[in-house]
Amino acid sequence: LSMLALLPGKLDGDRVALPVNATSRARAILEPHGIGIQSTKLSSAALMEAASQPGVGFAASLDGGYILPGFVPAFDAAATFVKVLDLLANQPGVRLSEVIDAQPRVHIAHETVVTPWEQKGLVMRSLVEQTQGRDVELIDGVKVFHEQGWVLVLPDPEDPLTHIWAEGATQQDARSLTQEYSRRLRQMVR
Repeated sequence: LSMLALLPGKLDGDRVALPVNATSRARAILEPHGIGIQSTKLSSAALMEAASQPGVGFAASLDGGYILPGFVPAFDAAATFVKVLDLLANQPGVRLSEVIDAQPRVHIAHETVVTPWEQKGLVMRSLVEQTQGRDVELIDGVKVFHEQGWVLVLPDPEDPLTHIWAEGATQQDARSLTQEYSRRLRQMVR
């Protein structure tokens, strides 16, 4: 979030690419400045592909990797370091620690549920059916929006697991959502 807070007025483009499990706080930081968010699959390849599209001026993974498309549409730590210094230089007297401290607290929880390979498709189809009538995103897995936050259910591409991420207004809200969806998935794989 700290890097996103430095971008308004300095972004070459009108969108930022973020994985679908990024906090909704990113929208609250960027949208008032006319910057949109392009949600992508969680993979690095998906972020790099999005960074290659016209209008995307920045992309970030949730593990701290940044892409500066104006330089190269790939992760580059040295370029990111130079860009952070540039962004801070354009805000005299502002320290990076102040930018970090000013960011809202994010409440995201993560759990995994053992899901046999042969049941992953059935689990995801069943989940889509269960969420009929709800606000849902199907960019990568199934992201279900709730009044108190969202839940993302995503099968692991390499292991017999399903990941469940949730964001809530509090850490307890996020945990409650992950626990609820974990319970649902465990019932499906019996």
